[in-house]
Formats: sequence, C-alpha cells, structure tokens
Amino acid sequence: MNHSINTALFEIEPGNSTKWQNHSELELVMCIEGEVEAHNGVTGRMLKAGEAVLFSSLESHRLLNHTDQKSKMRTFWWHGRPPFQIRKELNDAKLVTKESQNYLILPSFITPNGKMHLGHLAGPLISSDILRRILSYSKRSVTYLGGSIGYQTHVDVAAKNNNRSYKELSLQNSRQFVETNQLMGIGSGAFTTLDSSSEFHEISKNIIRSFIERGYTVERTKEVPYCNRHGFLFEAYVRGKCPHCGSELSSECEACGVFVADHEIEQAVCQSCESNVEYSNLTRLYLPLEPWRQVLEKLIMQDAFTGNALDFVGDVLEGQLPEVPLSIIAENGIPLPHEGYTDHVLYSAVELICRFAISFKQNTGSIPNEDLDKNYKIALFFGADNNYLRCIIFPILVHLLTNGKVQAGWFYSNEFYLLDGIKFSTGRNHVIYADEIVKQGVPKDWLRLYLARTWPENLETNFSIHEFEAFSMKRANQIQIAVGSIYTFLNSRYNGKIPEGGTWDRSHLKFVEILTDWQKEIWSSYQVNSFSPNHVARKVESGLDLLYDFTLRILKPRTNKSLERTGVMLACSGLHLVAEMIYPVMPDFAVNLVQCVDINQDQIEMTEERFGLHWFTGNTFNKIKLQ
Repeated sequence: MNHSINTALFEIEPGNSTKWQNHSELELVMCIEGEVEAHNGVTGRMLKAGEAVLFSSLESHRLLNHTDQKSKMRTFWWHGRPPFQIRKELNDAKLVTKESQNYLILPSFITPNGKMHLGHLAGPLISSDILRRILSYSKRSVTYLGGSIGYQTHVDVAAKNNNRSYKELSLQNSRQFVETNQLMGIGSGAFTTLDSSSEFHEISKNIIRSFIERGYTVERTKEVPYCNRHGFLFEAYVRGKCPHCGSELSSECEACGVFVADHEIEQAVCQSCESNVEYSNLTRLYLPLEPWRQVLEKLIMQDAFTGNALDFVGDVLEGQLPEVPLSIIAENGIPLPHEGYTDHVLYSAVELICRFAISFKQNTGSIPNEDLDKNYKIALFFGADNNYLRCIIFPILVHLLTNGKVQAGWFYSNEFYLLDGIKFSTGRNHVIYADEIVKQGVPKDWLRLYLARTWPENLETNFSIHEFEAFSMKRANQIQIAVGSIYTFLNSRYNGKIPEGGTWDRSHLKFVEILTDWQKEIWSSYQVNSFSPNHVARKVESGLDLLYDFTLRILKPRTNKSLERTGVMLACSGLHLVAEMIYPVMPDFAVNLVQCVDINQDQIEMTEERFGLHWFTGNTFNKIKLQ
C-alpha cells in the first residue's frame, strides 16, 4: 500500500457514542476492550474485543457503547484515493493510438522580415506550445520544432528597404523571436536560424537531389512574369490578381488560399518599379503533386484537418493537383542542385521540407528519412493563408522524404487575428509587440490565456487592449480573492496549516462531483485529436469560476468543526487540481498556485510570503505604450 496510515487510540464512556461522521479516508476501527455497536445509518454490528469493522470512503458512521463499562478502541485511517483523481488519469490517458507515439510540434516558422507581434502569437505559437506542454505533462515523447531559418523574398525586400543584408535582417529579427518565445514560455530545444546550422545548404541540396534522382520531377517550360528592368519576377517582387477569386496577391492569395502558378498571375506588376510586366518563357524543374493524391485522401479519412482546412483540402481534391516548381530566380537562397540551373534557387514552398529537416536534425540528432529508427507524427500549426503550403504541399514532401517514417498527422489552421478590427501590419505600424508589453508588466500567463481564448479557429477574431484589460482584471481579482480567503482562513483558524478533512455534507460531495466532471472535460479538450485552444481556455475559466464560487460559499466558520475542516481541505485540494489542469495554458501561474497549497504532504506551513503572488493591478495597463 502506497498510502500513509494514521492511527489513534480512544475510549467511549458507558452510554455514550461518537458523533456521526463521514470522511474521504478509509477507516478501520478495532475494539481493544469492552464492546461497542458500529452503525452506518442502515445497519449495526456489535464489536467485541479483537473484532474490527472497515468503513469505506464517505460512509457515514458512529460508534455506540450500550454497556455499563468503558470501551477502548483503536482506529486506523488512510486515503484510498485523493479527493480528485489526477495523476492516474494523466499517466494513463490514451491520447491518440495504443502504441507508443513520438510527437513533433511544428508551428509555422515566422518570416523574419519584421518583429514578432501578437498576431503571430495568437496564431500558431501559443496554441502549439499549449499542446507541447500537454503532451510533455502526459509523459509523451514530444519535440518542438521552432525556427526562422530559410529564404523568402519578403525578407529580401525588407532588407533592401532597411539597407541591410538579407542575413543581417533575418538574424536581427530572429533574436527578437527567441527573446519573445522565452518571455512567453514558448517552445523548447533548438530554435533554428540562418546562423545556427552550417549544414542547411548541404542537407537541403541532398534532399532536392534525391527527389530528382528518384524521378519525382519533370522539366517544363512555362511563361512567368518578366520586367525589362528587373528580370524574372517571383513572390514578393510581383503583385497581381488571383485567377481564382480576383483578389490582389503577392506570392500567394491570402483571400482564397488556392495555389497560383507564376504564369497564372493576372495583371502582373513589378513591385520595384510599378511597371506592367510581360510574360517570358523559363525552363524549370517541377514536382507533380497529382501522383501523390492518396497522401491527402488518407489524411482526410483520418480526420486530420481542423477548422476550415478540411473543406479547403476537400475542394482542392475536387480538381487536378498542380505541378509545383522547384526553383525561382532570386538573389538569396539555396542553389538548385541540378546542372544547367546555376542561377536558380529553391522555391520557398519546396524549401519547407528543407527547413523542417534541419530543425528536426538539430533537435533529434537525426536527418528525417526512411532509415529513422522511430516513427514520428507531426502536429502543424499555421495561418489559413498558408493552407495550401501546409495542407497540400508539405505532407506530400514529408512522404517523399521519409516514406512514411514521419507523417503529418494533425493540421491546426487559424484565420486572421485582427488588432482593433484591422489586420496586423508591420509595414503600417499597426502592431503590438508581445515582448514590449510583457516587459512593461503585463503577466504573460494572462496574455497566454486571452490569446488562447480568442484564437481565430474558424472565424477572424480581434485583440483589443481594453477588452484584454477587463478580462484579465476580472480573472486575476477572482483568483486573488479565492486564494486570499484560503490563506486568511488557514492563518486565523488553523495556525497556517492545512487540516485533515472531517465529516462531509452534500455541498462537499457536490463540489467534488462538479470539479471531477470539469477535470474530465478539460482533459478531453486537451486530447490531440480534438484539441482546440478556444475550448481549453474556456475550460480554464470555468475551473476558476468553480473554485471561486466554492471558496466563497463553503470556506466559513462552522459550529461543526469536522464539517469546517472538510471545506478547508477541499478548497485546498480544488486549488491544487485547478492549478495542475491549467498548467499547459498558464504554466508560471499554475506553479505558483501549487507551491501555495501542496496536498502531496499532510501539512504545509502557510506563510504570507508563499501566498504573496504577484498579481497585477489596473496600473499595469496605464504604463503600456501601444504602437
């Protein structure tokens, strides 16, 4: 038995009895001398010297001495289980499959053409870190792949506008990414940047070379936008109209998300000189996606897509999958490893697999291929404007690279996150940078909770500093009142020590029932197959509500001290449970609460310092200078 056993010796005078009581512990009562009746409210049993009776958890009972002689008793009690079942459910939870699973968490690598803002956090970053913490807390093998490595023409344009080299600007912004991640408690392991791996070019070339040698590619000559002053134009160097929905695009269509080949761009204009462009023939290697249609069909059958991504992939599969070019012509990038293409660099959509591979190697020590000694499954987090890259192109590339040893398993797509009703824009200075407001005093855990609560799963959602202030103040004051009440009560009536529970009443039983149901619900929302940051955040809030309500109603002086002790014990146990369950969303906050009330020990000395948590007040927001 792994439970501590308590024992006590007591006597019952002739004609007297114990009070009615029930408690969460199992209790074994043994008669040492004399004779007593043990009664549970339904039946009675006479105990003589040497005889014993076992009362189950929460079974009401009393002992009566009907004789004219004093009886002596010894009692033993221990916890059959804690008031709330926590550890076993966490350790035994079957998140996805029966076999052991190695998880990869892959948020979209942020394009380092500017600093990380709240829009980035509210999209792939906070949500991916919550799932990482859930899996880690559940003793799962999980690797978080974060980074900014790669080449994109958007960075090239930004670098020229700032009179910087591509690498200088990329690394400058990457350092801010790393700092913000650390401030917000996001990720673990290596954050892959352009200066963190000398192997990036070599590994990338080997991957693309293997695709070519295996016959996955074909050579095509197609028309692409061409400017007489600036040459062939790709991605951020050209803008035009989407042939599918008519929206303006540069690189890709953010409105409909459908893949637009270079030769399909309508009304193309050179971004550098604003001139209308011609279309000129260019010979390139292409990767046909249609032969690998079954990779995507299998993912649909496995219910891998969330949000609007499922309908998006279904619509794409209604037609013929395109041929994706392997290269573009640009100043910065990884040279295409194929004879005759010396001025070509890898197309960013194809480079996705190379970025993934180098981050995988930096974090696991192995190159992802079909020779891996483990199987891996990826959970991807990305914006809906990248649906085609992440849901269509990437899973096919992973299949070609690893032959099933690594699979894209879950796709968490989010819509745009707005700032005061308008899309975040670094160029227009319409942003809030998380590192700046956290440094000014906004606790990161309340920001994490709010961003999870407003995660734009199926619809665009909005960040408002005033709504965030009201939300955070309400929740912070709520938990501060609850914790402060527990501290004051323990200090004034129990000398700062958590008492052992005594007799239970209906309100105690109801609280345990409700909070146990809440625990099951929040744990269900944490499962990778049904994971939703919105649902998780709302369950966190409901847990805080339950604790606050119970504390105010139950934590009060009572004539029956046994009932009072149970209320105190359950308030502390409930606080501990809520802290454990909200840890993936609010890690520092949860650790602070657990340190305040740790029910893993029988009695904890409560000090004001340990309850002196750092709650923020309205003055915090007065110091924030928004962009």
